[in-house]
Amino acid sequence: MKMKSLSKYFVLFMTFTSLFTSVGVSAREVNVLEIISEPEGNKKHFLTLALDEEGDILKVTRKSKGSIQTFSVNDLNEGGVVLYRAEGRDVFKLSSNSMDRVMGGDVLLTYLVDGISNRYKDLEIYLKRNRDNWYLEKSNGQKVRKLILKSKKFFGKVIGIKEIIIK
Repeated sequence: MKMKSLSKYFVLFMTFTSLFTSVGVSAREVNVLEIISEPEGNKKHFLTLALDEEGDILKVTRKSKGSIQTFSVNDLNEGGVVLYRAEGRDVFKLSSNSMDRVMGGDVLLTYLVDGISNRYKDLEIYLKRNRDNWYLEKSNGQKVRKLILKSKKFFGKVIGIKEIIIK
């Protein structure tokens, strides 16, 4: 009788162990980018990658005070992800043509320059991997750790992003 009881607990234990392992309890998170958004009152956003045991990307997360947005590599490749929207317009969006969860790829940052004329600009950076380290860089090899979004104003009202400072 005691043996049956012990085997039930063992099966239950193994079931929960495999369940928690499969949902990513062992996933490691790494910060790859800090974004300071002047149009949002200098709100800070952090872009993190959740990695599996091999260091491959499971998901991407944008974290801000009071807000978390999670998306997949496929979301980036299939039209992109809007990180900031105001007055019915996409203000800041991430997308990719070639993102891979194992090796990285291009990251296209599309941002609203002028809400009056509905004009956008793109900034292309690259998510790269060197063994277990993930990082962003420009095409010239400059590392990208922080983006500062500067406001474009018209009569005191923010109408877009004037420039993006890369640090």
